[in-house]
Amino acid sequence: MSKYQYTKSKRYENVYSYKTKKGLMYMYKVRYYDELGRRKEKSESGFSDEKTAYRKSLEMLINIDGKEISKINPTKLTVGQWYDQWIDINSQWSENTKVSRISAGRDYIKPLIGHLKLKDLDLIKYEILFIKQLENVYITPNRKMQASTIELYHTYMNVCINAAVKRDLIHANKIVDATLPKKEDKRVKYVTLNDLNKIIADVYENEPISNYIIIIFLAFTGCRVGELLALTWNDIDFDNKMVTIKASRKHNKLSSTKNKKVRRIPISEQVVSDLKKYRTWCIERLFKEGKSLSYDDYVFISEQKGTKIAQTTITYLLKRVKKRTGIQITPHGFRHTHATILAGENMSFMTIAKRLGNTPEVVISNYAHVTEEMETQLVDVFDSKLKVVELLVEHS
Repeated sequence: MSKYQYTKSKRYENVYSYKTKKGLMYMYKVRYYDELGRRKEKSESGFSDEKTAYRKSLEMLINIDGKEISKINPTKLTVGQWYDQWIDINSQWSENTKVSRISAGRDYIKPLIGHLKLKDLDLIKYEILFIKQLENVYITPNRKMQASTIELYHTYMNVCINAAVKRDLIHANKIVDATLPKKEDKRVKYVTLNDLNKIIADVYENEPISNYIIIIFLAFTGCRVGELLALTWNDIDFDNKMVTIKASRKHNKLSSTKNKKVRRIPISEQVVSDLKKYRTWCIERLFKEGKSLSYDDYVFISEQKGTKIAQTTITYLLKRVKKRTGIQITPHGFRHTHATILAGENMSFMTIAKRLGNTPEVVISNYAHVTEEMETQLVDVFDSKLKVVELLVEHS
Protein backbone atom coordinates (compact mmCIF):
# COMPACT_ATOMS: atom_id res chain seq x y z
CA MET A 1 0.00 0.00 0.00
CA SER A 2 1.40 3.41 -0.96
CA LYS A 3 2.43 5.74 1.84
CA TYR A 4 1.26 8.74 -0.18
CA GLN A 5 -2.21 9.97 -1.04
CA TYR A 6 -2.41 10.90 -4.72
CA THR A 7 -4.63 13.66 -6.10
CA LYS A 8 -5.49 13.75 -9.80
CA SER A 9 -4.49 16.96 -11.57
CA LYS A 10 -7.34 19.16 -12.79
CA ARG A 11 -5.15 20.58 -15.56
CA TYR A 12 -3.17 17.67 -16.96
CA GLU A 13 -4.18 14.16 -18.01
CA ASN A 14 -2.42 11.24 -16.23
CA VAL A 15 -0.73 13.57 -13.70
CA TYR A 16 -1.09 13.29 -9.91
CA SER A 17 0.21 15.26 -6.94
CA TYR A 18 1.26 13.96 -3.53
CA LYS A 19 2.63 15.47 -0.33
CA THR A 20 6.07 14.57 0.99
CA LYS A 21 8.34 15.91 3.71
CA LYS A 22 10.03 18.00 1.03
CA GLY A 23 6.73 19.49 -0.07
CA LEU A 24 4.28 18.90 -2.92
CA MET A 25 5.58 16.56 -5.61
CA TYR A 26 4.15 15.23 -8.87
CA MET A 27 4.04 11.98 -10.80
CA TYR A 28 2.49 10.58 -13.97
CA LYS A 29 0.77 7.25 -14.50
CA VAL A 30 -0.16 5.97 -17.96
CA ARG A 31 -1.97 2.76 -18.84
CA TYR A 32 -1.66 0.72 -22.02
CA TYR A 33 -1.95 -2.83 -23.39
CA ASP A 34 0.90 -5.18 -24.23
CA GLU A 35 1.19 -7.47 -27.24
CA LEU A 36 -1.18 -9.99 -25.62
CA GLY A 37 -3.82 -7.42 -24.89
CA ARG A 38 -3.00 -7.34 -21.19
CA ARG A 39 -3.44 -4.05 -19.33
CA LYS A 40 -0.13 -2.50 -18.26
CA GLU A 41 0.89 0.62 -16.39
CA LYS A 42 3.97 2.84 -16.36
CA SER A 43 4.62 5.61 -13.86
CA GLU A 44 7.37 7.94 -12.69
CA SER A 45 7.40 10.21 -9.66
CA GLY A 46 9.57 12.87 -8.05
CA PHE A 47 8.77 15.82 -10.31
CA SER A 48 8.80 19.28 -8.74
CA ASP A 49 6.01 20.67 -10.96
CA GLU A 50 3.06 19.14 -12.75
CA LYS A 51 3.94 20.54 -16.19
CA THR A 52 7.22 18.60 -16.20
CA ALA A 53 5.38 15.46 -15.10
CA TYR A 54 2.88 15.99 -17.92
CA ARG A 55 5.63 16.42 -20.52
CA LYS A 56 7.29 13.22 -19.35
CA SER A 57 3.96 11.40 -19.57
CA LEU A 58 3.59 12.50 -23.18
CA GLU A 59 7.10 11.24 -23.95
CA MET A 60 6.17 7.91 -22.38
CA LEU A 61 2.94 7.72 -24.39
CA ILE A 62 4.85 8.38 -27.59
CA ASN A 63 7.33 5.69 -26.62
CA ILE A 64 4.52 3.23 -25.86
CA ASP A 65 2.73 4.12 -29.07
CA GLY A 66 5.87 3.64 -31.11
CA LYS A 67 7.37 0.58 -29.45
CA GLU A 68 4.89 -1.33 -27.33
CA ILE A 69 2.09 -1.21 -29.90
CA SER A 70 4.45 -2.32 -32.65
CA LYS A 71 5.06 -5.53 -30.69
CA ILE A 72 1.39 -6.53 -30.75
CA ASN A 73 0.64 -9.78 -32.49
CA PRO A 74 -2.25 -8.91 -34.85
CA THR A 75 -3.27 -12.56 -35.12
CA LYS A 76 -4.28 -12.64 -31.45
CA LEU A 77 -5.63 -9.12 -30.92
CA THR A 78 -9.42 -8.90 -30.66
CA VAL A 79 -11.63 -5.97 -31.60
CA GLY A 80 -12.48 -5.41 -27.95
CA GLN A 81 -8.85 -5.37 -26.86
CA TRP A 82 -7.87 -2.92 -29.57
CA TYR A 83 -10.88 -0.69 -28.86
CA ASP A 84 -9.84 -0.38 -25.19
CA GLN A 85 -6.26 0.30 -26.16
CA TRP A 86 -7.32 2.89 -28.74
CA ILE A 87 -9.14 4.79 -25.98
CA ASP A 88 -6.18 4.57 -23.61
CA ILE A 89 -3.64 5.97 -26.08
CA ASN A 90 -5.82 9.00 -26.87
CA SER A 91 -5.18 10.92 -23.67
CA GLN A 92 -5.79 14.25 -25.46
CA TRP A 93 -9.54 13.64 -25.63
CA SER A 94 -11.84 15.70 -23.45
CA GLU A 95 -13.53 13.90 -20.57
CA ASN A 96 -16.93 13.96 -22.31
CA THR A 97 -15.44 12.50 -25.49
CA LYS A 98 -13.74 9.72 -23.58
CA VAL A 99 -16.85 8.89 -21.53
CA SER A 100 -18.98 8.67 -24.67
CA ARG A 101 -16.57 6.26 -26.39
CA ILE A 102 -16.10 4.15 -23.27
CA SER A 103 -19.85 3.73 -22.78
CA ALA A 104 -20.37 2.83 -26.45
CA GLY A 105 -17.64 0.20 -26.20
CA ARG A 106 -18.90 -1.21 -22.91
CA ASP A 107 -22.60 -1.36 -23.84
CA TYR A 108 -22.56 -2.28 -27.53
CA ILE A 109 -19.25 -2.61 -29.38
CA LYS A 110 -17.53 -5.15 -27.14
CA PRO A 111 -20.66 -7.24 -26.39
CA LEU A 112 -21.50 -7.55 -30.10
CA ILE A 113 -18.14 -7.76 -31.91
CA GLY A 114 -15.50 -7.49 -29.21
CA HIS A 115 -14.75 -11.23 -29.38
CA LEU A 116 -13.81 -11.13 -33.08
CA LYS A 117 -10.16 -11.09 -34.06
CA LEU A 118 -9.28 -7.65 -35.38
CA LYS A 119 -7.81 -9.13 -38.55
CA ASP A 120 -11.04 -11.09 -39.20
CA LEU A 121 -13.39 -8.10 -39.00
CA ASP A 122 -14.80 -7.65 -42.51
CA LEU A 123 -17.77 -5.75 -43.93
CA ILE A 124 -20.25 -8.65 -43.91
CA LYS A 125 -19.57 -9.65 -40.30
CA TYR A 126 -19.65 -6.01 -39.23
CA GLU A 127 -23.00 -5.29 -40.84
CA ILE A 128 -24.66 -8.51 -39.61
CA LEU A 129 -23.22 -8.70 -36.11
CA PHE A 130 -23.07 -4.99 -35.30
CA ILE A 131 -25.11 -2.63 -37.48
CA LYS A 132 -28.15 -4.92 -37.89
CA GLN A 133 -28.11 -5.82 -34.19
CA LEU A 134 -28.04 -2.15 -33.19
CA GLU A 135 -31.12 -1.55 -35.34
CA ASN A 136 -33.01 -3.98 -33.08
CA VAL A 137 -31.88 -2.49 -29.78
CA TYR A 138 -34.68 -0.94 -27.72
CA ILE A 139 -33.58 2.11 -25.72
CA THR A 140 -37.00 2.22 -24.06
CA PRO A 141 -39.87 -0.32 -24.28
CA ASN A 142 -41.36 1.64 -27.18
CA ARG A 143 -38.34 3.22 -28.87
CA LYS A 144 -35.52 1.62 -30.82
CA MET A 145 -32.05 3.07 -31.12
CA GLN A 146 -32.04 6.04 -33.47
CA ALA A 147 -30.26 5.85 -36.80
CA SER A 148 -28.17 8.87 -35.79
CA THR A 149 -26.88 6.99 -32.73
CA ILE A 150 -25.97 3.98 -34.86
CA GLU A 151 -24.12 6.30 -37.21
CA LEU A 152 -22.25 7.78 -34.22
CA TYR A 153 -21.16 4.32 -33.00
CA HIS A 154 -20.10 3.44 -36.54
CA THR A 155 -17.99 6.62 -36.58
CA TYR A 156 -16.28 5.51 -33.37
CA MET A 157 -15.51 2.12 -34.91
CA ASN A 158 -14.38 3.62 -38.19
CA VAL A 159 -11.87 5.93 -36.50
CA CYS A 160 -10.74 3.08 -34.25
CA ILE A 161 -10.08 0.78 -37.22
CA ASN A 162 -8.29 3.57 -39.10
CA ALA A 163 -5.98 3.89 -36.09
CA ALA A 164 -5.24 0.17 -36.31
CA VAL A 165 -4.39 0.50 -40.01
CA LYS A 166 -2.12 3.46 -39.25
CA ARG A 167 -0.19 1.28 -36.80
CA ASP A 168 0.09 -1.63 -39.25
CA LEU A 169 -2.04 -3.92 -37.10
CA ILE A 170 -4.26 -4.63 -40.11
CA HIS A 171 -3.84 -3.85 -43.80
CA ALA A 172 -7.08 -2.02 -44.55
CA ASN A 173 -10.29 -0.62 -43.08
CA LYS A 174 -12.95 -3.03 -44.35
CA ILE A 175 -15.92 -1.45 -42.55
CA VAL A 176 -15.71 2.06 -43.94
CA ASP A 177 -18.45 1.49 -46.53
CA ALA A 178 -20.94 -0.18 -44.19
CA THR A 179 -24.60 0.32 -45.05
CA LEU A 180 -26.26 2.33 -42.28
CA PRO A 181 -29.97 2.76 -41.56
CA LYS A 182 -31.58 5.84 -43.04
CA LYS A 183 -31.75 8.75 -40.64
CA GLU A 184 -34.92 10.64 -39.97
CA ASP A 185 -35.32 14.10 -41.43
CA LYS A 186 -32.70 16.15 -39.63
CA ARG A 187 -33.61 19.53 -41.02
CA VAL A 188 -33.54 22.22 -38.37
CA LYS A 189 -36.62 22.13 -36.13
CA TYR A 190 -38.01 25.56 -35.33
CA VAL A 191 -41.35 27.29 -34.77
CA THR A 192 -42.85 30.31 -36.46
CA LEU A 193 -42.77 33.75 -34.88
CA ASN A 194 -46.51 33.46 -34.27
CA ASP A 195 -46.11 30.12 -32.44
CA LEU A 196 -43.20 31.51 -30.43
CA ASN A 197 -45.42 34.35 -29.22
CA LYS A 198 -48.10 31.80 -28.28
CA ILE A 199 -45.56 29.81 -26.26
CA ILE A 200 -44.36 32.91 -24.41
CA ALA A 201 -47.94 34.00 -23.68
CA ASP A 202 -48.86 30.52 -22.44
CA VAL A 203 -45.90 30.28 -20.07
CA TYR A 204 -46.54 33.82 -18.80
CA GLU A 205 -50.14 32.92 -17.94
CA ASN A 206 -49.68 29.39 -16.59
CA GLU A 207 -46.17 29.07 -15.14
CA PRO A 208 -44.22 30.75 -12.32
CA ILE A 209 -41.80 33.54 -13.17
CA SER A 210 -38.87 31.11 -12.73
CA ASN A 211 -40.11 29.14 -15.75
CA TYR A 212 -41.21 32.19 -17.73
CA ILE A 213 -37.71 33.69 -17.57
CA ILE A 214 -36.23 30.45 -18.94
CA ILE A 215 -38.37 30.70 -22.07
CA ILE A 216 -37.67 34.41 -22.46
CA PHE A 217 -33.93 33.87 -22.17
CA LEU A 218 -33.83 30.95 -24.62
CA ALA A 219 -36.01 32.77 -27.15
CA PHE A 220 -34.28 36.15 -26.99
CA THR A 221 -30.63 35.04 -26.77
CA GLY A 222 -30.45 31.80 -28.78
CA CYS A 223 -28.02 30.36 -26.23
CA ARG A 224 -27.50 26.63 -25.75
CA VAL A 225 -29.32 24.96 -22.88
CA GLY A 226 -26.04 24.03 -21.17
CA GLU A 227 -24.94 27.67 -21.40
CA LEU A 228 -28.18 28.81 -19.79
CA LEU A 229 -27.73 26.32 -16.94
CA ALA A 230 -24.19 27.61 -16.28
CA LEU A 231 -25.09 31.32 -16.06
CA THR A 232 -24.43 33.17 -12.82
CA TRP A 233 -25.49 36.69 -11.89
CA ASN A 234 -21.88 37.75 -12.51
CA ASP A 235 -22.57 37.11 -16.19
CA ILE A 236 -25.47 39.59 -16.40
CA ASP A 237 -24.46 43.20 -17.08
CA PHE A 238 -27.66 45.18 -16.54
CA ASP A 239 -26.07 48.60 -17.12
CA ASN A 240 -24.70 47.72 -20.57
CA LYS A 241 -27.49 45.24 -21.41
CA MET A 242 -25.03 42.42 -22.07
CA VAL A 243 -24.75 38.76 -21.16
CA THR A 244 -21.43 36.91 -20.99
CA ILE A 245 -21.55 33.28 -22.14
CA LYS A 246 -18.43 31.59 -20.80
CA ALA A 247 -19.37 28.10 -19.60
CA SER A 248 -21.71 25.16 -20.01
CA ARG A 249 -23.23 22.82 -17.43
CA LYS A 250 -24.33 19.24 -18.00
CA HIS A 251 -25.05 16.61 -15.34
CA ASN A 252 -23.75 19.03 -12.68
CA LYS A 253 -20.39 19.29 -14.45
CA LEU A 254 -19.11 22.67 -15.59
CA SER A 255 -17.06 22.93 -18.76
CA SER A 256 -16.15 25.52 -21.37
CA THR A 257 -18.56 26.44 -24.14
CA LYS A 258 -18.82 24.16 -27.16
CA ASN A 259 -16.21 26.10 -29.14
CA LYS A 260 -14.22 26.89 -25.95
CA LYS A 261 -14.72 30.64 -26.49
CA VAL A 262 -16.26 33.33 -24.29
CA ARG A 263 -18.76 35.59 -26.01
CA ARG A 264 -20.72 38.68 -24.95
CA ILE A 265 -24.11 39.20 -26.49
CA PRO A 266 -26.45 42.20 -26.21
CA ILE A 267 -29.95 41.74 -24.79
CA SER A 268 -33.04 43.86 -25.27
CA GLU A 269 -34.61 46.27 -22.81
CA GLN A 270 -37.49 43.78 -22.44
CA VAL A 271 -35.13 40.99 -21.37
CA VAL A 272 -33.31 43.33 -18.97
CA SER A 273 -36.62 44.36 -17.42
CA ASP A 274 -37.78 40.76 -17.04
CA LEU A 275 -34.44 39.72 -15.53
CA LYS A 276 -34.63 42.52 -12.95
CA LYS A 277 -38.12 41.44 -11.89
CA TYR A 278 -36.93 37.85 -11.74
CA ARG A 279 -33.89 38.79 -9.64
CA THR A 280 -36.22 40.43 -7.10
CA TRP A 281 -38.20 37.18 -7.02
CA CYS A 282 -34.97 35.20 -6.48
CA ILE A 283 -34.01 37.39 -3.52
CA GLU A 284 -37.42 36.79 -1.92
CA ARG A 285 -37.34 33.06 -2.70
CA LEU A 286 -33.88 32.55 -1.21
CA PHE A 287 -34.85 34.62 1.85
CA LYS A 288 -37.45 31.94 2.65
CA GLU A 289 -34.58 29.44 2.87
CA GLY A 290 -32.58 31.76 5.10
CA LYS A 291 -30.19 32.61 2.26
CA SER A 292 -29.15 35.78 0.43
CA LEU A 293 -28.50 36.20 -3.27
CA SER A 294 -24.87 36.14 -4.35
CA TYR A 295 -23.43 37.18 -7.69
CA ASP A 296 -21.84 33.73 -7.87
CA ASP A 297 -25.27 32.05 -7.64
CA TYR A 298 -26.77 30.38 -10.68
CA VAL A 299 -29.35 32.59 -12.38
CA PHE A 300 -31.97 29.92 -13.01
CA ILE A 301 -33.40 28.33 -9.87
CA SER A 302 -36.53 26.30 -9.14
CA GLU A 303 -39.68 27.64 -7.53
CA GLN A 304 -40.04 24.54 -5.33
CA LYS A 305 -36.61 24.41 -3.67
CA GLY A 306 -34.85 27.60 -4.71
CA THR A 307 -31.93 25.51 -5.99
CA LYS A 308 -30.28 25.38 -9.42
CA ILE A 309 -32.39 23.75 -12.10
CA ALA A 310 -31.49 20.78 -14.30
CA GLN A 311 -32.29 20.33 -18.00
CA THR A 312 -35.22 18.10 -17.04
CA THR A 313 -36.93 21.20 -15.64
CA ILE A 314 -37.02 22.67 -19.14
CA THR A 315 -38.02 19.35 -20.73
CA TYR A 316 -41.04 18.92 -18.45
CA LEU A 317 -41.96 22.58 -18.88
CA LEU A 318 -42.12 22.19 -22.66
CA LYS A 319 -44.24 19.03 -22.31
CA ARG A 320 -46.80 21.07 -20.37
CA VAL A 321 -46.63 23.80 -23.03
CA LYS A 322 -47.35 21.24 -25.76
CA LYS A 323 -50.29 19.84 -23.81
CA ARG A 324 -51.83 23.31 -23.43
CA THR A 325 -51.02 24.80 -26.84
CA GLY A 326 -50.43 21.86 -29.16
CA ILE A 327 -47.10 23.45 -30.14
CA GLN A 328 -44.07 21.17 -29.89
CA ILE A 329 -40.57 22.56 -29.46
CA THR A 330 -37.40 21.17 -27.92
CA PRO A 331 -35.14 23.24 -25.65
CA HIS A 332 -32.63 23.46 -28.52
CA GLY A 333 -35.46 24.45 -30.85
CA PHE A 334 -35.48 27.95 -29.36
CA ARG A 335 -31.90 28.38 -30.59
CA HIS A 336 -32.92 27.36 -34.12
CA THR A 337 -35.97 29.60 -33.98
CA HIS A 338 -33.86 32.54 -32.81
CA ALA A 339 -31.40 32.09 -35.67
CA THR A 340 -34.15 31.54 -38.24
CA ILE A 341 -35.90 34.76 -37.28
CA LEU A 342 -32.64 36.72 -37.48
CA ALA A 343 -31.75 35.16 -40.84
CA GLY A 344 -35.25 35.90 -42.12
CA GLU A 345 -34.68 39.56 -41.29
CA ASN A 346 -31.58 39.51 -43.52
CA MET A 347 -29.10 39.69 -40.66
CA SER A 348 -25.67 38.64 -41.88
CA PHE A 349 -24.64 35.07 -41.13
CA MET A 350 -21.41 36.42 -39.64
CA THR A 351 -23.42 38.41 -37.08
CA ILE A 352 -25.71 35.47 -36.30
CA ALA A 353 -22.75 33.12 -35.94
CA LYS A 354 -21.02 35.48 -33.51
CA ARG A 355 -24.17 35.70 -31.39
CA LEU A 356 -24.71 31.93 -31.34
CA GLY A 357 -21.06 31.01 -30.81
CA ASN A 358 -20.86 29.15 -34.14
CA THR A 359 -18.94 29.57 -37.37
CA PRO A 360 -20.70 31.20 -40.34
CA GLU A 361 -20.32 27.90 -42.22
CA VAL A 362 -22.25 26.02 -39.54
CA VAL A 363 -24.99 28.64 -39.49
CA ILE A 364 -25.33 28.60 -43.28
CA SER A 365 -25.44 24.79 -43.26
CA ASN A 366 -28.09 24.63 -40.53
CA TYR A 367 -30.31 27.33 -41.97
CA ALA A 368 -30.12 26.53 -45.66
CA HIS A 369 -33.89 26.88 -45.95
CA VAL A 370 -33.60 30.57 -45.02
CA THR A 371 -30.65 31.00 -47.39
CA GLU A 372 -32.75 29.69 -50.28
CA GLU A 373 -35.54 32.15 -49.47
CA MET A 374 -33.03 35.00 -49.31
CA GLU A 375 -31.51 33.98 -52.65
CA THR A 376 -34.98 33.99 -54.23
CA GLN A 377 -35.58 37.49 -52.90
CA LEU A 378 -32.17 38.55 -54.23
CA VAL A 379 -33.07 37.37 -57.74
CA ASP A 380 -36.39 39.25 -57.60
CA VAL A 381 -34.65 42.44 -56.50
CA PHE A 382 -32.01 42.12 -59.21
CA ASP A 383 -34.68 41.38 -61.81
CA SER A 384 -36.62 44.50 -60.85
CA LYS A 385 -33.46 46.55 -61.24
CA LEU A 386 -32.88 45.12 -64.71
CA LYS A 387 -36.40 46.09 -65.75
CA VAL A 388 -35.64 49.64 -64.71
CA VAL A 389 -32.57 49.56 -66.97
CA GLU A 390 -34.72 48.27 -69.85
CA LEU A 391 -37.13 51.20 -69.43
CA LEU A 392 -34.21 53.62 -69.45
CA VAL A 393 -32.91 52.05 -72.69
CA GLU A 394 -36.35 52.32 -74.35
CA HIS A 395 -36.60 56.03 -73.59
CA SER A 396 -33.06 56.94 -74.54
